[in-house]
Amino acid sequence: MGLSFGIALLGGLVAGTFGSGGQAIMVALLVLGGTPQHLAQALVLAAALPPVGLPAVLTLRRVVKVQPARSVMLAIGLATGTAFGAWVANQLDVRVLALGFGALIITLGARTVRQFVTKTLRDAEPKEAPAWAGGLVGAIAGTTSGLFGISGGVVSIPLLRRIFGLPQLHAQATLAWAVLPPLALPGVLVYLSAIPDFPWMRVAVLTLGLVLGMVVGSQLAVRLPTDRLRGGFGIIQIVLGALVVARVLSSR
Repeated sequence: MGLSFGIALLGGLVAGTFGSGGQAIMVALLVLGGTPQHLAQALVLAAALPPVGLPAVLTLRRVVKVQPARSVMLAIGLATGTAFGAWVANQLDVRVLALGFGALIITLGARTVRQFVTKTLRDAEPKEAPAWAGGLVGAIAGTTSGLFGISGGVVSIPLLRRIFGLPQLHAQATLAWAVLPPLALPGVLVYLSAIPDFPWMRVAVLTLGLVLGMVVGSQLAVRLPTDRLRGGFGIIQIVLGALVVARVLSSR
């Protein structure tokens, strides 16, 4: 249980600081620690059912004004997409799912490092886009979230920045408001249909660590130049993804 708490604490710290990526770190570390891929993804999704993003909302609302319609549409898309993604995950062989997860984490890490090196993570000019576009962003992000057990922010924050031209903190705040309801519940229920004797006590430990980590991370997000930390975070993602892939390829 202590290891699970530490993993969740680290994941919450990453999620609160960068707005996304924490759940992916949690899944990777759980898998490397011996938890089966499907169970690891279900555990992390279930751990995020409570309003774990509330610390980020309370912190960012002081400096960011969010458009409610955009967050609502994002939430609807996330809820439906998560259920679909979880259903697809249950149809996949565990090796295929783990390889896909590892490849995704390596790709995300490489993108993060590239943004750090080329200094491309800059605030763009606001763009006019209909509110329903937030629903499309949510559906894409939710499908990825349900499929791999990761935060919807991994996909939705870059898309919110690109489609709506939102600054980084505005995109994080939009997502934080959207995920206050238990949007992952449909996906968790889909996973539970294939996992008997689900370890809810372990979920509670993960949730506690996730919340505490996000409290600290959300404070760091508004006080530190987090862009300087992104390069290191990207390298960690690449290493963890490569370890997951290597673990799968070395197993019989």
